[in-house]
Amino acid sequence: MSKRAHEDSDAERLAGRVDVLVQQLGNFVSRHNADDNKVRIVNLASEFGRTLNGRMARVVGNPSREECQDAVLGKSHARVRVKVEGENEPVKMRMCNLLPSDARYEPDGGKVTLTTARARELVAAVVNNQRDDIPNLQERQDVIERIRAADAWLAKTEGVEGAGAPIIPVIKCGALGRPPSGTPRAVENSMNQVCSACSGSGDVTFETYGDGIVGIDCECVVCTEPVAAGGDAMGLPCRHVFHRKCLEQWLATRTETNQTPNCPTCRTELHMSHELYAADYDAEEMLRRRFAEYFTSGFCVCCQAQMIEVDPVVYLDPLNGTAPVVLTRSQLPAQIKYGVRYPGDVIKELPDGFMVTRCQGERTAAISINVSPAPVQNDPPKDRSRRA
Repeated sequence: MSKRAHEDSDAERLAGRVDVLVQQLGNFVSRHNADDNKVRIVNLASEFGRTLNGRMARVVGNPSREECQDAVLGKSHARVRVKVEGENEPVKMRMCNLLPSDARYEPDGGKVTLTTARARELVAAVVNNQRDDIPNLQERQDVIERIRAADAWLAKTEGVEGAGAPIIPVIKCGALGRPPSGTPRAVENSMNQVCSACSGSGDVTFETYGDGIVGIDCECVVCTEPVAAGGDAMGLPCRHVFHRKCLEQWLATRTETNQTPNCPTCRTELHMSHELYAADYDAEEMLRRRFAEYFTSGFCVCCQAQMIEVDPVVYLDPLNGTAPVVLTRSQLPAQIKYGVRYPGDVIKELPDGFMVTRCQGERTAAISINVSPAPVQNDPPKDRSRRA
């Protein structure tokens, strides 16, 4: 390929990435430019910014295409225009400081549900493979930084256990964003622009990664009996935990009476059918995925639950050599299982068959640039921020 052809190809790739970022930010503005779908301002550190934290706002304008191109190239951040309640003029802000109004804001972070020893086991099971992958991660300095932070945490917590032992944060949540990379690292730069704000304390704490999955001697509000630690428990993305049988019955009854399935404690609605949620629920697998996802996005437990587990993003591989397509789990039938190679007669639009894998905890560059429509769709999913 000639030098001119290489330049043209690079320019086309850059234009495509800018197009995607423009579309993603435009979608965010469209969703949050209404009085009934505002955003909450959080995590601003400047003197003026601190006066805005906690206030509600409407998102009223997009960054220019030139600003989006500079963001993709790692030169600066793309900022949307925000009309803050009580302020006369719009101000520019990054998405990582704007929390959708329907998201729970939990500045105290998640509950400690794992011992440090158990958290160390789960980190150690993942981090060795991550270290081996460092030579292939030069465009993901954010991931390399998280690998080193996990190693530092393992060193600090070696031999630290028991009552009164300190809980040591690992790193700041990936949803807080990073400074501009200064180089055209495509995935890292894009993720830096389109992630909604951290909904937790801003810190990653591995001992909280079991929150909403691991029972910790809490009370099941359905039957008012204790949920024993290690018992047959089931949690929801709001991270309230119940006896599995109690929760499944509650959700089924809501569906049978034409009511939206929701949490018995806080009434947060499920974003998928209760049959689908129950069919996919595997506490040990979810726990392992959270620790793997730390290295990909750096999300704390609050952000993983609210941005990923509410309606998980999945990769649908058409098994014909083309790139996997990004979907949400609610766009596929409940009977479709992860990691199973299905023949071509299951979904007629996929004659070569297909396989579905979880996005949480996985990194891949070979994905479709567009979020495609579902081959089989149950209920329309609610839009939320996606990884790049």
